[in-house]
Amino acid sequence: MSKSKKPTVIPASEPGSSSAVLPRDPGSSPGRHSIFKGFLGLLMISITLLLIFSSEMNVQSQTHSRDSLVVSFISIGTGIDYKAKEKLDFFVTNFESKHQVKLEVKIKHWGREGETDYTYYLAKLSRKQCREFVEEVEILFSKNNLVKISQRLVD
Repeated sequence: MSKSKKPTVIPASEPGSSSAVLPRDPGSSPGRHSIFKGFLGLLMISITLLLIFSSEMNVQSQTHSRDSLVVSFISIGTGIDYKAKEKLDFFVTNFESKHQVKLEVKIKHWGREGETDYTYYLAKLSRKQCREFVEEVEILFSKNNLVKISQRLVD
């Protein structure tokens, strides 16, 4: 004869109602549920802090949007859009000529398929020139999913 464990009886919370009989999982321990709840709590706190931090960064980048504009040429397995890169070069040359400015740019190659970031430093531009540059670049690549535009605060 094998011994079987007795089922755990959980008393009903209201008088007059029946009590539930639940079989106890032999591998479970009372602390496993507490650990899971603790993990969920920690996860929720982490997500909340991440959301707060990212919203603060968005506010900072909006208030200091004149500092830099990053144009990222990305790839999804077939290389970057080289025609889009030529469009950017042509636009920048015309912008510099029109406004008689020379934009400082930092080029960073980071991928194996030609992925590249072009960071344009805009602090030397007037607010009007800065706004025009950013808006025109955004319009130029608004329908291109291989070109990402972002603004960064320069350290």
